[in-house]
Amino acid sequence: MVCGPLGDRIGRKRVLAATMIMMAVSAFAVGFLPTYNTVGFAAPIPLLICRLLQGFSTGGECAGATTSIAEYAPDTRRGFLGSWLDFGTFVGYALGSGLVTLLTAALGDKRPGGLGLAAAVPRRRPVFMAGSATMIVLAAPAVLRIRAGGSCCLPSDA
Repeated sequence: MVCGPLGDRIGRKRVLAATMIMMAVSAFAVGFLPTYNTVGFAAPIPLLICRLLQGFSTGGECAGATTSIAEYAPDTRRGFLGSWLDFGTFVGYALGSGLVTLLTAALGDKRPGGLGLAAAVPRRRPVFMAGSATMIVLAAPAVLRIRAGGSCCLPSDA
């Protein structure tokens, strides 16, 4: 409802790059959010805003990527190549769930005072910041090339 018409008007590459940056910036911001001990009851509000931005950008990113694949894939391979988007999503879910299951089995589910998986939760900040900063650094040159009227990564641009 937002990213599709915007992609038709200003270009799918620009919208796809913008949604990727929006996802990375909102994930990066999660690393800087205050904890409940710092601000109390208001702590979940900025987290909710970041997660809403992530959801919005995911919706635009998925639709834009699917449309780009459908436009640039050969007619005989369009369904197969388009299916890799969903396959990658489901593999990511499975790997994430498996990792949490393995860590919980290995470390136990002790409270934050112990050595279990729950103790690692406050240390999540470097993960959000490092991963998101990497995405911003990788996507920024593509956004700058697109804004300058240059090419990005789609086959028709080469």
